[in-house]
Amino acid sequence: MQASDWQVDAFRSYQTYNYVNAAVTTFWIYDYIITLDDEFVFLRNARLRKTKVIYVLTRLLPFASRAVTFQYTLSSNPAPETCTTLMNTFSALETLVVLFAEVLFALRTYALWRRNRVVLALLYGGFIVATVGGIASSFLPIGPPMTVLNLPRSSVTGCFVVTPGASLAVTFAFLIALELELVTLNVTRAVFSRRETRGRLLETLVRHNIFYYACGLVFSVANVLMAVSTNYGGVFMLDDLQVYIHAIMATRMHRMLWIDSEHERFEDSQTTIAHPE
Repeated sequence: MQASDWQVDAFRSYQTYNYVNAAVTTFWIYDYIITLDDEFVFLRNARLRKTKVIYVLTRLLPFASRAVTFQYTLSSNPAPETCTTLMNTFSALETLVVLFAEVLFALRTYALWRRNRVVLALLYGGFIVATVGGIASSFLPIGPPMTVLNLPRSSVTGCFVVTPGASLAVTFAFLIALELELVTLNVTRAVFSRRETRGRLLETLVRHNIFYYACGLVFSVANVLMAVSTNYGGVFMLDDLQVYIHAIMATRMHRMLWIDSEHERFEDSQTTIAHPE
């Protein structure tokens, strides 16, 4: 392939990546704005516990990640060293966002199992394997090393970084393994609950928020497919979307569960007042 041909492909790929980044940012800000009222109520009234701290970190870390990503995608003629630093920074921030989001999902699973110690051990093991494996895969020589392309300047801004798709695919594979564990535990618990209540399995799964978990799993699988089937900017095409979908789903689930719990507590108190013993 001639040099001009692959340069055109690279420019088109990175330009599409920039468009996707802009769309993801718009979607994330829109979701943040329309949920501000519930957010304010939760932050003001919820007790300060570890879960609330994790919630706040999951909710606010995307701001820092977006700031670094904008510099990464909008910089004009950045130095290769700058591109490498920016990429490592926003990758670390996005990893933290996904990790905290998965912690919220895991806490929900742990609560559904009524704080079962065996389930807790399984969750700890899954997180350790996924975290260590995901980080290690970033440093192992899987595929060619990350390089910064020196392309002619054009209307396409930002860094032109080539990342080995195989390394990214392995990282997401560890995340998929963790998410499969969470989904399996939730489905198993839903089956047990259905036997106890004799309700419909689908209704039980909805109450257990299984579709929040499934959404994250689908995006993880999509990221693996993108990583192994595309080049240039396409490798990261769905990466940012995955991160913010994780953050949105996990925090929305946690917030709505808290609101439902508060409503039930209020109704119980009203019933007690209306019908004192």
